[in-house]
Amino acid sequence: MTLEKLLYTREMAAEILSLSVRAIDYYLARGELVAKLVGRKVLITRASVLAFARGDHPEPVKPPSKPPRREGAGAALANGESGSN
Repeated sequence: MTLEKLLYTREMAAEILSLSVRAIDYYLARGELVAKLVGRKVLITRASVLAFARGDHPEPVKPPSKPPRREGAGAALANGESGSN
């Protein structure tokens, strides 16, 4: 019988969620991850990590934006214009 952990350290939660510890601290401060203070340790609940991973947090995910198109000699040549006047 394998026992699954119910509480994770900040480092463990960061590894599970593929985030930095700094990002974990940010989400804890915003209340998007729930933690318990046990002695001097900050332990994040498993349920909170799973809910965050599922996307139950209020901030929508934005798709990456495309880099702006460069206007210049290359763009002019692509449009059939010559590079010289």
